[in-house]
Amino acid sequence: MRKLARLLGAGLWLSLACNAALADEASAPQQLLARMSRALRELDYQGSMVYQHDGRVDALRLFHAAGDPERERLSSLNGPPREVVRRGGEVVCFQRDGSTISLTSSGTRSLIPLAPNLASSSVIGTGYVPVAGPVDRVAGFSAQIVELRPRDEFRYGYRLWLDRKSDLLLRADLMGSNGQALEQVMFVNLEVGITPNEQDMAAPLGEMPTGSLESERNLQMPGERWRIRDLPVDFALIARTALPGDADGAAEHLLYGDGIANVSVYVERVASSGVNSVGFGARGALNVYTRTLGNYSVTVLGSVPAITVERLGRSLEAVPAAH
Repeated sequence: MRKLARLLGAGLWLSLACNAALADEASAPQQLLARMSRALRELDYQGSMVYQHDGRVDALRLFHAAGDPERERLSSLNGPPREVVRRGGEVVCFQRDGSTISLTSSGTRSLIPLAPNLASSSVIGTGYVPVAGPVDRVAGFSAQIVELRPRDEFRYGYRLWLDRKSDLLLRADLMGSNGQALEQVMFVNLEVGITPNEQDMAAPLGEMPTGSLESERNLQMPGERWRIRDLPVDFALIARTALPGDADGAAEHLLYGDGIANVSVYVERVASSGVNSVGFGARGALNVYTRTLGNYSVTVLGSVPAITVERLGRSLEAVPAAH
């Protein structure tokens, strides 16, 4: 009996030790991703990258200055001149013709294409499973690969290459369900720890407009007019903005996300044709679903699988008016 008790005790100890080791192994990639998120925000860096998407390759130049506010500038090196400047949570896109588009965003979202917003780690372990991969080399840096594998068919996965010294993101692949990369971005040269000068941070195509954030806030709608009744797990409404030009305010832009992937839903008034139409479209990783809903057209688009935009579009409904 004593021998059996000792064996049972040893087996229990071994089981606990193995479980602890597995827990440590599982938490390691999540810790790497947390360090990557901090590095993207808190380090000064600058470099050039290539971005493969939609059957084309863009060459980009990035400057990042940590601080309060955090500042970032991304400019195109090929094709039409374009650039995006971020100052905290204010993002301005400058076009070749001098026009600008002002947006609001989380102050923690990087301008690096495909860089997942992991400032809030709650999505990790629910919508995605982080898995550590082998060591590789990118732009002359030794890189640790970490994968974000989706738990269901409603989101894409990521394969990320992190600098083993600074934890910065060196390369990112957006992964389809077949294991093929749908989009890729990769630094080809990178300088870490060098603060960009003011000339590098300035936008040659124009100046940051003033008041853009306030004008966006004024469009926020007080009452719910549309909703989606069948959201995939972990997806939730992030923002709801009125679209201009609609008398009763029922035209909206709804933004849904799971913490990493985002989907936009546009509801706009149209002349009723009496015909309900449904359409699908795709461009690279971007999928689009359209339909008519009474006197409104619905457009759902995002870098998510086609099944996701279709599910959101089909389950959109008007909120009954309160009496």
